[in-house]
Amino acid sequence: MSNVRRQKMLTAVLGCGLSPWSTLGLAHPARPGITLMPPRLRTMDHVHVFVSDRTAAERWYESTLGLRRQPELAFWAADRGPLTITNTEGTVHLALFERSNEKCRSVIALGVSAQDLFDWQRHLTEVLGEKPALEDHSASWSLYFRDPDANPYEITTYEYEAFTKLNRGTDA
Repeated sequence: MSNVRRQKMLTAVLGCGLSPWSTLGLAHPARPGITLMPPRLRTMDHVHVFVSDRTAAERWYESTLGLRRQPELAFWAADRGPLTITNTEGTVHLALFERSNEKCRSVIALGVSAQDLFDWQRHLTEVLGEKPALEDHSASWSLYFRDPDANPYEITTYEYEAFTKLNRGTDA
């Protein structure tokens, strides 16, 4: 069965408009001849939130949502970096950035393992036609890229040493 016929059949069966090529590793519709199966995503890592007064925002998020400063990442808050706050379970993370009134462009940050970040780096380079920006945050590694509407995305691993070893020797 051809990929086109399989795609039409699966789209009809699914009936939800999902693109079966992405979930089943079929030929990429915009890049014929390339078969892609995206690497696994582990979690939604954090969301960047821009606030005018980070001290006041930290108090509000603690009293309103129960989110508290994440001590092991507090050093990031220096020099306009993020103040990371989290819930007790460590399953919800917000990165508070103190900025003047900026256009809202929330960064969707997704969490992965070190191996998955390495695989995403290769995958995104192929799909986007250019390498995503790779950032060493001293406690984590992140890839940054934008969707076609310029919405920003980040994929992060906290398996810092493991990714450093995997990435050694690449031209990333």
